[in-house]
Amino acid sequence: MTPEPSRVEATLSRMVNSKTGLIGLAILAGLTLFSITVLSINVARDIGQLDSARSDNIQWTLTQAEVEFLELERAAMLARQSDAPDLTGLRREFDIFYSRINTLTQSSIYSNLREDETFGQSLLALRTFLNETTPEIDGTDADLLTALPQLLDRTQKTGPSARRLSNSALSYFANQADIRRATLLATLRNLAATMGILTFALIGLLLLLNSANRRNRLNMIAAQNSQSRTETIINTSLDAVIVTDLTGKVLDYNNAAELIFGHTRETALGKELGELIIPEKYRAAHAAGMERMRASGDRNVVGRGRVQLEGLRANGDVFPVELALQAAKTADGEVFVAFLRDISAKIAADKELIQARDSALESEQAKNSFLATMSHEIRTPLNGLLGSLALLRDTALNTKQSTHVANMEKSGRLLMNHISDVLDITTYDAGKLEPHLGPVNLSKLLKDIVSSQSGAAMAHHTTLEWGWKGNPVDWIETDKRKIQHILVNLIGNAIKFTHAGRIVLETELRADAPGKMTAYLRVSDTGCGIRPDMIEKIFDDFVTGDASYNRNTGGTGLGLGIVKRFVDSLGGTVTVDSTVGAGTVFEVSIPTRRVANPATPHAEEGSPNAMASLDILLVEDNEINQFVAKEMLLKAGHQVATAANGKLGVDQAHAHPFDLIFMDISMPVMDGREATRAIRAGAGASKTTPIVALTANVLPQEHEAFLADGMNDLITKPLDADTLSQITRKWVLEMSPPPSHRTPSLLSEEHFTEMREMIGPAQHAALFDRVSGEISDFLATHGNPTQNTLPNIIEPTHKIVGSTSAIGATDVSDLLRSIERAAKMGDFHTASQNIDNIQRVWDKTHAEFVVRSAGSL
Repeated sequence: MTPEPSRVEATLSRMVNSKTGLIGLAILAGLTLFSITVLSINVARDIGQLDSARSDNIQWTLTQAEVEFLELERAAMLARQSDAPDLTGLRREFDIFYSRINTLTQSSIYSNLREDETFGQSLLALRTFLNETTPEIDGTDADLLTALPQLLDRTQKTGPSARRLSNSALSYFANQADIRRATLLATLRNLAATMGILTFALIGLLLLLNSANRRNRLNMIAAQNSQSRTETIINTSLDAVIVTDLTGKVLDYNNAAELIFGHTRETALGKELGELIIPEKYRAAHAAGMERMRASGDRNVVGRGRVQLEGLRANGDVFPVELALQAAKTADGEVFVAFLRDISAKIAADKELIQARDSALESEQAKNSFLATMSHEIRTPLNGLLGSLALLRDTALNTKQSTHVANMEKSGRLLMNHISDVLDITTYDAGKLEPHLGPVNLSKLLKDIVSSQSGAAMAHHTTLEWGWKGNPVDWIETDKRKIQHILVNLIGNAIKFTHAGRIVLETELRADAPGKMTAYLRVSDTGCGIRPDMIEKIFDDFVTGDASYNRNTGGTGLGLGIVKRFVDSLGGTVTVDSTVGAGTVFEVSIPTRRVANPATPHAEEGSPNAMASLDILLVEDNEINQFVAKEMLLKAGHQVATAANGKLGVDQAHAHPFDLIFMDISMPVMDGREATRAIRAGAGASKTTPIVALTANVLPQEHEAFLADGMNDLITKPLDADTLSQITRKWVLEMSPPPSHRTPSLLSEEHFTEMREMIGPAQHAALFDRVSGEISDFLATHGNPTQNTLPNIIEPTHKIVGSTSAIGATDVSDLLRSIERAAKMGDFHTASQNIDNIQRVWDKTHAEFVVRSAGSL
């Protein structure tokens, strides 16, 4: 409750708020001002009198200095004229004058006077006189008698300085008196003005007090209302609010506290807090803490924010509470306000959340284990299947058999792509899909992609085209695999939903800043389009389009989801614009930069035969996969040793210096990771040999672990001859010195010499001419193949491969082998491109044959 105002306060309030009271206060202020004025005059007069006495004393001292100088002069004159001079009197008068001048020189009373120019010069002259005379005065009587004439003369010459000293002092003090009087008068005037201002200020203050009193009454009412609201808020609060004094006695206790702890307000008030709501096991610690706080002021909980503790209900239940404790100063002393919240439900929810998190982590771990297992278990047999098909493809097959092999291989690759799609999504969602940037010939990449998709487009009676908007830029920096995957998915999607239409891949590069560009890749089609309600969903996983499409199109529904993830990982964007019945346009924009055409080592440009035969260790437990990989490596001209588990592989690596080791991961006895660590840790012959992992596990975290074990590289199953050849060539070049810059030979020198010696120059030339005719006939018949006639060139190509190999034409033979392989795979682009190069390479080979033949005669 607000205390009632005292009798004095009430009286003052009435005075301030009445007109009569204000007049009375004004009269009182006037009388006060008059009294102050009278007192000021009296004080000024007293000050003037004091100042005058002090000034008179100083002036007397200064006048006395002149008198004493005259006495000294008189004593010197008498001593000079007397036959018995009074030297003692002379010395006494000198000492008196010396003391007077010394006082004027050193005393702080005369400091302002010494700053006067006339006084200062006169004082200096007198000091000079004293300094010159002192040795004579302090000397013997005989010396003083001798010096009396000079002393008298010096004294008479110094007399004017003594008079000027006295006169200048009198003039100075007269001026100072005038200044003091003027200053005092100004001060009194200012005092009067100040008093007047003070009077008006007092009057204004009275008015302000009147206003303040009025505001105070309003504030008192507002405070009472605020207190009422605060009490209402506290009583309706969901948190318990308990107020205690320094001894822990409860002073206040709100409604929420009654509900939470079960004690009524009447029961709680006056009780000790520890006995009321603190569990028995904590009461001793609570009592010790209160005692420590009272003794030393040490506070562990007060003002420290929210603290989680346990509370005690009236029925004896112990439950978790959240406490915030603050101290407050009151007229009766310090009190403590405790805010307590029952957090039983929150603790239970947190426990459920932790359990849910643990369950999610276990599920994630189980998912990763499942993906790793399925990746291995599916890719391992696929590796054997696709590898065997690759070996079968390179045998003498007829057209029908080649078609069957190609179809089987395409189906296997399609299955592998579906598996990779799911794993790519998992990798991206785990935040581990990192781009692998490098130089990419964008024009060649786009041409290859379009060529690989042309067959599928033709099957839908759809034309597939590509081109540049603006100036073409061949070499840029990006992730080739991701760009390829993005475009293959977008073009494949367009092919599925476009029948007897047109698909265009348009590419544009725009400069954003010096050294920075953006690549725009647009895939537009004239297909059925996408409904507006499906636009926002098409990048979701497992969305395959309209139900009407599902009956005619296949797919996992992951393609566009992977496109979105790959584009995001490259820092780009993908947009779609579609009109039902008119077609769809997908636009991908990816940041990039222009790069120079990377220098390609000669060994990479040459044929596979240009690489020396390597001594390779193949560690693989699966018999089929071991057979396939071994056959591929043997066919490439390498020597291959095999081991069925990691332990056998380690033993062989310790005993023999291999050029390269291919290491499977999952094997009995000892797995590939442990075997790699053993090889690296040992001192065997192959301690530093490059080790390439053969793995069906495509999870990125596993790849990082493989490299950390000491492996140099990895190949993901299923294997193919090209991948094995590339990885082998890569590590041979890593370990080999730079190639020489001599011009490569198109003819095997050893084979040329051997054939020429065996059959003679004439037969050798005839054989060469016959092969030239076969090539001409082949180009005349199959020089312009189509996708449909591609299988027809397999057998004639295989035949000419044998002929060119027989004469040692290595480059032409390699070119024909690639044509045969592309024809079996249905790769129209590669086959047609290499056919276009046959005549050029053959002409160079023929020219080299002529030169060598002439040189050997």
